[in-house]
Amino acid sequence: MAGVFGIRKARLEDAGEILACLAQAFAPYRVSYSPAGFADTVLTERTLRQRFRERTVRSPSTPRAT
Repeated sequence: MAGVFGIRKARLEDAGEILACLAQAFAPYRVSYSPAGFADTVLTERTLRQRFRERTVRSPSTPRAT
């Protein structure tokens, strides 16, 4: 089922993929951000861990093969 996905609560082990996705998605717009604004948008390992503690973080999921 190509293109089918859901949304689930992210897990800490998703952090690397989340950070890579944010960095790639916002890289073209970096010049439009202040350094602090870009860092708050793209996040670091430390700030992502903080987000996990303070908020619900969501992540896409794909159906498991059966």
